[in-house]
Formats: sequence, structure tokens, C-alpha cells
Amino acid sequence: MPTVREVAEQVKFLLEHGRAEEKAVLVLPRVQNRRKQKNPQKRFAKAMDDGHASRLYAVWDRWMEACPNKTVMLELLITTLERIPFSVIEAAAKDEQSAGEQTR
Repeated sequence: MPTVREVAEQVKFLLEHGRAEEKAVLVLPRVQNRRKQKNPQKRFAKAMDDGHASRLYAVWDRWMEACPNKTVMLELLITTLERIPFSVIEAAAKDEQSAGEQTR
């Protein structure tokens, strides 16, 4: 993905060659992700409260910064999640349930 500076050079070239009236859109991935955080449109995000959705998108943004190629980033994220043993997930869920019951 090109940087803003590289896009500016492309725009300068287009302006110099008479294409100033052509329609165009500038997309900044980080800004676009922030908009998604404010208005989550994904199905799984609808099941979460705002705090969890905000945390999820914050992690998503950090992963996207580290690996701008979305396909590679998703593969790494899924591989990481797949490596968590199911028994660890079950134990964490039971710990959360028992902690919730104790606060009642």
C-alpha cells in the first residue's frame, strides 16, 4: 500500500497532465478502522458491548500497523488463536463465571 507521500506524487503527476477534474478517493486505513470502531458493522461486533468492541478494534489496529497486508495479518491472527488450547479457554470461561457468581 502506498504512503501518503507516494500518493501525493501520483496526484501531482495527474494534475500536471490535465486530469484534475477526474474523480478520486483517498483512503487512509487507520482512519477507516477508527470509523468502523465508532460504527461497527460486523455481525460479531453486534453481540459485544461497546467496551469489548473497542478493545477488539484497538488490537486489530495494532496488528494492522505491525502487518499492513490484511490477508497476512488475518492468517497470523487466526493461527495465534488456533494455538490456544481448548482446555485453557474452558478454564478461563469457568474462572470468569465463578468470579461473576461471587460478586452477586
